[in-house]
Amino acid sequence: MSVYQVTTKIQQPEWQVANLAKDGQFVCDTEKSAPSPVDYFAGAVNSCIAISARMVAKSKQVELKECQLETEAMTSNLGHGLSKITGLTIHWHLKTDLADAEQAKFIDHVLHVSTVYQTVKAMLPIEIELD
Repeated sequence: MSVYQVTTKIQQPEWQVANLAKDGQFVCDTEKSAPSPVDYFAGAVNSCIAISARMVAKSKQVELKECQLETEAMTSNLGHGLSKITGLTIHWHLKTDLADAEQAKFIDHVLHVSTVYQTVKAMLPIEIELD
């Protein structure tokens, strides 16, 4: 089991917060001066998949030539200033030294071991588009 801790403090400008995790800091904002919470959510999914791809490639001795993910997070307005994320579409550009059938197995394995992807998949519909 692992435990992750993030400390968040409000700061100026008004809608900005600073997040401290390990030895790093990241700023979150809703006014376009920094990524929004939804941007970080999508980035967390992308980051976990990309890191998992590197780990699987290394363990299986697969040449990972390119791996780029672009995720669209769709939200719905619930009224009264409320909204929620309703789904994700992940565009995945992946090049390896594997044949198509083996690359499909590689992708399945990567998604299977991606902690954040598996957690989010249990809560939201996720569509993956490969190119």
